[in-house]
Amino acid sequence: MGGNASIHRFEGKHAGQASNLVAAGMVIAGDVVFSGSLRIDGAVRGNVRAVDDAPATLVIGVQGSVDGSIDVARLVIHGAVTGHVKARDFIKLHATARARCDVEYAVAEIQAGAIIQGRFVLRPESPSNRQP
Repeated sequence: MGGNASIHRFEGKHAGQASNLVAAGMVIAGDVVFSGSLRIDGAVRGNVRAVDDAPATLVIGVQGSVDGSIDVARLVIHGAVTGHVKARDFIKLHATARARCDVEYAVAEIQAGAIIQGRFVLRPESPSNRQP
């Protein structure tokens, strides 16, 4: 099964569900460390990462933003990101995404309309890079 199929299966199964939330109107000034899933509809002015490299998911809503580095397994961007991004499993940028960042990724899906300024670098240990 291709990488895109796993992205779609994940999004269909977990759309709108998050165990943690930065609500619209909230501004967090400082680093955020989380487990499970986190949805950001407000703003984070600091780094966001999964606890101990856990297989966590970060969803940035249309009005959400992160100004700092991100280190998670799965990342879905509808809003704005400025900083360095490491998406160990996959990254998906929706048409409303505004990304000013360098991205390390394993699998990427970018919808038409997404605005991206930065470099995308395929992670060397990515399963899609391995020779059979």
